[in-house]
Amino acid sequence: MFLQNKKIAAIHAIILIIGTLVGFIGRYFQFNDIRFTALIPGSIGLLIIVLSNSSWPKEDIRHFAFFLVILVFGIILTRMSLKFVFQDFQPTRKRINFPVMALSSMASIFLMTKNYLKNKRTILEVSND
Repeated sequence: MFLQNKKIAAIHAIILIIGTLVGFIGRYFQFNDIRFTALIPGSIGLLIIVLSNSSWPKEDIRHFAFFLVILVFGIILTRMSLKFVFQDFQPTRKRINFPVMALSSMASIFLMTKNYLKNKRTILEVSND
């Protein structure tokens, strides 16, 4: 279970880092200035990678930690994407970038929850035998 969730978290983190690069570089090319707020998704992505690859005394706590980061930041991304998509003055990169990162969060949460429930059911079946 944890290896699969570790890969899911890594893929999501890479999507966040790519989203950061698109936002940061796009802002620079459009306005010839930089905003450090564009680095927030990438820093969260790096945090997810660090949490998912670190060694903790209890694997369940480590798993819960990076799941919680994905969940909380996914809620924030979803709220922001719903706000940005319908604003015509927002640049296209922002109107595409945020929904992609939000969908990645939702997919990660769904798959990680599915893996957890599948593993929990397997443990219960083995203990009943």
